[in-house]
Parts: sequence; C-alpha cells; structure tokens
Amino acid sequence: MPDGSPSCDLHGDLVKQRVRDSSFGVLGTGLAIPDPVWQPNNERGNPVTVSATYTYSVLIPIVPLPPIAVHAESTLVINN
Repeated sequence: MPDGSPSCDLHGDLVKQRVRDSSFGVLGTGLAIPDPVWQPNNERGNPVTVSATYTYSVLIPIVPLPPIAVHAESTLVINN
C-alpha cells in the first residue's frame, strides 16, 4: 500500500469509493452502495461481496414511466 493509506478497510469505504468511481454515466444521487459483506472477515483469502443499486428515472418523459431499479452484485476473494 502507498504511504499514508490505511492497511485495512474495515467499513469498506475504499471499496465503495471505487464502485462510485467506476460507475461512469450514472446521473444524480440515485446510486446506493451498502457496506460490503466480509465473509468471515476482510483478511486475505476470504470472499467479499459488494452490491450497488441505482434508481433510474427517465430524463424527458414522453411516456410517463416509473423509476427503474438496477441492481448489481459481485463476490471476489481478497488477494492482498
């Protein structure tokens, strides 16, 4: 890790920021990222699940449509 960076992301703040940074094209404040789920903890070799939900509303409603919720989830193994 670079100098000055935390060695452990207990609350998933770094993970959540990375998801926000990668969510190009998402407009407004409709992106929700709950705390990551560490199973059983955030040590090397354990899985972590991250999910994100975005509520999309039509910008120019020619035909009134209700908001659409888009959900994504990913589970990976912690490598470092």
